[in-house]
Amino acid sequence: MKKISALLIMLGLILGLSSFSPTIEAKTKYNTLAFDKKMETKQDFEKGEFKNAKLQENNSGIEISYTDGEQGEYITPVVEAPFGATHIGLHWKENIANDASIKAYVQTSNDGVNFGEWTEAMVELDEGRNDMKNEEIFAALVGTEKTKFAQAKLVFPADAEKDINLKQLTFTFLNSAEESAQEVKKLSLAPSSLAVGAAVEKTSPGGQKVSVISREEWGANEDYRLDRKGREEWPRSYHGTRKIIVHHTAVTGSNGVMDVNANMAAVRSTYYYHAVTQNWGDIGYNALVDAAGRVYEGRYGTHGTTPTRTNPTAEQIMALDVEAGHTANFNSGSFGVSAMGDFTTFDIPTDQREGLKKTIAFVADSRGIDIQGYSDFLRYDGIWKEDMYNVAAHRDVVATACPGDKLWAEMTDIKTETDHFPGVLSNLDNFHATMNGVNISGTSIGLGTLNFSWSTFFDATGQQAANYQYVFERVFGTTGVASDSQPWETAWLNPENANVKTTADTSIPIDSGTLQADSQYVFYVRALDSSGYPFSNTKHVNFRRDGSTAPVAEDTIVPTAQITKPANNATVSGIVPVSAVAQDNVGVVLFELYIDGKKVASATSGTLSYSWNTKKVAAGSHTIFAKAKDAAGNVGTSPTITVYK
Repeated sequence: MKKISALLIMLGLILGLSSFSPTIEAKTKYNTLAFDKKMETKQDFEKGEFKNAKLQENNSGIEISYTDGEQGEYITPVVEAPFGATHIGLHWKENIANDASIKAYVQTSNDGVNFGEWTEAMVELDEGRNDMKNEEIFAALVGTEKTKFAQAKLVFPADAEKDINLKQLTFTFLNSAEESAQEVKKLSLAPSSLAVGAAVEKTSPGGQKVSVISREEWGANEDYRLDRKGREEWPRSYHGTRKIIVHHTAVTGSNGVMDVNANMAAVRSTYYYHAVTQNWGDIGYNALVDAAGRVYEGRYGTHGTTPTRTNPTAEQIMALDVEAGHTANFNSGSFGVSAMGDFTTFDIPTDQREGLKKTIAFVADSRGIDIQGYSDFLRYDGIWKEDMYNVAAHRDVVATACPGDKLWAEMTDIKTETDHFPGVLSNLDNFHATMNGVNISGTSIGLGTLNFSWSTFFDATGQQAANYQYVFERVFGTTGVASDSQPWETAWLNPENANVKTTADTSIPIDSGTLQADSQYVFYVRALDSSGYPFSNTKHVNFRRDGSTAPVAEDTIVPTAQITKPANNATVSGIVPVSAVAQDNVGVVLFELYIDGKKVASATSGTLSYSWNTKKVAAGSHTIFAKAKDAAGNVGTSPTITVYK
């Protein structure tokens, strides 16, 4: 076999195949070994150990409760699986939904007698699909050394606001290693198939490169995504990527693991745990990064009507814009990348950190994302997340410990370092999106004229943009309706998007009546060079078009302003307090104070105070007035007062 492989490699070199774009062919099909042990009866629980906790039976079934004000603890009997597990997942039902108060731990054994140390199974809430609510609490997988025996320890908090009762507990044993290999396929001549864990290089428009191990290469069993009729359990929906959210898998067993086979097995276990155990229909992340810095393709995103693919190209692998399940309510329009491991107390390895940065750089450049920027984001449930970072840690978005204290502490430096990669696009400055002069970001709008404007773009060499490309994207329709998915052809500024337009102007008016009512929209714009190539990053604004049928009245009322101190014709000396007030029917957005025609102070509300040092001005008369501006651009000027020194 070694001679045959050598001949194939030599033949490839002779024919020049090494310069071809690589294609992928799955070499092995993996059917993850899985075993669930569910504990739900009195007999299941009573052989365990109770500390400040008790087993009780009532009309709703069996429950474990604990003494108020004291920490409770329950250790299960020893559970045996029919095979050695590489990973174990714990999940349970309790009386409080979406609760992370119970701490879960796992210990394992080869013989059922001698056990290792307890390992915490981290509970990370708010992961999963937008349209699904888990009936159970799921802890992260715990990596094991192919052991058959396990025990769980559940610790109930002493300071819980509500009584917590455990109703059901399930062990999920998984083995995604070579024991689960079912079928070996023919070796492909493609260079990527000649090595285990071979990666395909992807390059962004700005030259950011990342090497990605495809689903075929890490051994994804695509049957887990399909129903009995071959249809996707979780149909793909596409939304322009404008946010990148960083996670960790919270699997301690992946900490610092460099072996590619072990890491691919961990990805397969995560895939099964998400797709089958939690019934999502696929892995929840768009990408994963191991300790060696290898990047693994996550959620299946290849475009087209068929649910599977053969010999995918680099473009089809880790396709952008597909909705994943990494952050519930934030999946539409975000890319979730997860560092493999638990970084609560473990420092992220240098190679893994670099792999994470390369992934962020590739996605950000491909979609023109300002790595240091932020914007309002409309969640799937209709709630606005204001000033959300474009590149955010999971805990910056929702209340969770993810991606662990150690990785979270690195996020600012990771973003700064990535933003300084060669070739990163510059900002399109002074972008504004208004209706009747009012900022529309993070709001619902009715009928009227939308105005989008930006400054003329010049790159670092002084070259001016030739044109600007823009588009409206309808992210999803009725809030919370899962079936209202969007095809790839309407997402972002993709080449197939027939709605994309080009202009040489730096401002455009749009009639909001042309937008579908009761829908969420994102407006994107970027600069192009004379060849039509992306020349700047992409600015965007997220807003809702409401269901109103009457146009919004234009605000033409001018703000009023008045100097309240000092009095007109007053004599002044020393340090003089100057104050002014302004009023507007909508609100003052800019308030400026002028002394002798020179602006000396400003504010963003209707009150303004300033300490004027008259020791530095000449004797004689001096004038004071103020200007107030509202969001519609109306400007009102106060009466001018005169004072004397």
